[in-house]
Order: sequence, then structure tokens, then C-alpha cells
Amino acid sequence: MSATYRAAIRTGLPHTRVVGDHFHVVQLANKMFSAAQVAQAAALMRSARHPIVLAGHGAARNGAAASLTAFAGSLGLPVATTFHGKGVIADDLVNSMGSIGFMRRDYTNFGFDAADLVIAVGYELQEFDPARINPQRDKKIIHVHRFPAEVGAHYSIDLGIIGDISQSLDALSAAVSDRFRGPVPARCREMVQAELDRGRADGRYPLAPQRIVADTRAALGRDDVVLVDTGALKMWMARLYPTYAPNTCLISNGLSAMGFALPGALAVALAEPGRQGAGRGR
Repeated sequence: MSATYRAAIRTGLPHTRVVGDHFHVVQLANKMFSAAQVAQAAALMRSARHPIVLAGHGAARNGAAASLTAFAGSLGLPVATTFHGKGVIADDLVNSMGSIGFMRRDYTNFGFDAADLVIAVGYELQEFDPARINPQRDKKIIHVHRFPAEVGAHYSIDLGIIGDISQSLDALSAAVSDRFRGPVPARCREMVQAELDRGRADGRYPLAPQRIVADTRAALGRDDVVLVDTGALKMWMARLYPTYAPNTCLISNGLSAMGFALPGALAVALAEPGRQGAGRGR
């Protein structure tokens, strides 16, 4: 049993002798440790002036979209997603800033320039270089995930909340009464929408990437699935394609395996016969 667990047991059960059933003892220590983490995270949030949420692939895998949306909505927090996190907050909600990772100076980065606290929800280091959101290494970072963070020079966390992501966000929502306000999400959405509108009206040939993104969005419903292969087009899809539900815009990122879009679209048709699945490549 680790020193952390032993300390938690001694604090919560000072007069109890542990005889057996280690599973439930460890479970109790976990809950106590998580409560302390949430309290510390709430204190960090209350001291921040411009907190921002970065939602990654882990939030989608853990089914945390509903809790993330409620967390951001109740506290007025802006939310940006990684490529793999697209859809964990709907892009037409007031808190959504869209996806980050396209380039160092893109629309969504405006919010991170002003941020003093990043709440990373399900973010994993391989999704994109955190130097893009913390170039000066001056931001405080809260890491919320099912497992501990991989840290780096630009992702040195101040606090980790390790456990079920939905439960962690629900607990944080209950612990923080402040409501944060800022115009950044609206500005980001307006700039992205303006570029998408220009693409929709672009009649050039060969087709501009913005036109392909706009036409794809128009052809699919909110819950249909698009799979985006490795190549230049994935950057444009990640940046401009409005996404409204988790796992409905699947992008080959990380190791960036090529050629998965077509078989992936066939798999969607087999697994979800009522939904459209479209593949997009370079």
C-alpha cells in the first residue's frame, strides 16, 4: 500500500486496525484523496482571473461530454478541444471556442494568450505540443483525467485530479460558486464562422479546403460521423468543421496512420446502420 493511501487511512480512520478487505480500504482512501484534490483545485480556480478549459481525447473516451458541458456552462468557462476531443462540447454552445492544435497563432489561441489557469480535461501530451498554449511556462495547470499526467517543460501541472472524469467535474462544479465571464469564445466562433461562410461561397476550382469543409458539414446531420485521413485536409477539418457530439469527427492524429477513413466509414455503417459515415482524405 502506498504512502499516500496509508496517510489517508490514518487520517480518516485513526483508531481502526486494518485486518483484511484491502479493496474497500483502498477505495475509501481514494475517495478521501480525491476530495482533497477537488478542494485544492477549487481554490486554484477561485484565485484565477481568466481560467480556460482544454478538453482532450480522454474526455470523449470517458463519456464526460454531459458533465463537461454542465461544468463549463455553470461556471461560464470557455472550452477549447484537441483534434481528438472535437464534439465533447457542441460547437454551437456559447462556451465553445473550437479546436486547437492547427498552428501557434490561430483563433483559439487568443483565449490561451490571456489565460492564467488551464483546466486540462482528458488531455494527453501526444495530442499536440503544449508549448502552443503555454509558451512562456507561466500558466497554472489542473490536470483532470483517469490517470496521472505525463509532464513536460510546458505541461508542468500544479494539481492533478485522478479518477472518473465526469465525477471529478461534477465535484468541481459543486465546489466552485464563482462564475467567470469573457468575450473570447464568441470572438473565436465568429471568426471561424466567417471563414466557413467564405468557403461555402467560394466557387474556385480546384476546390478550396474551406469549401470542402462547408459542403461536408451541409451534407451530414448533427450526429453523423465523418472520418478524416492524414493530410493537409485534416487541419482544415479540425479547425473549421462544426462538431456537435463526441466521436462524430474522427481525425487520424497522434501517429497519424494513413488510409483509415474509408474502412472507418464502412465500420460506422456496420456498427451504426442509422447513421451516415463519410470519409475524407487529402
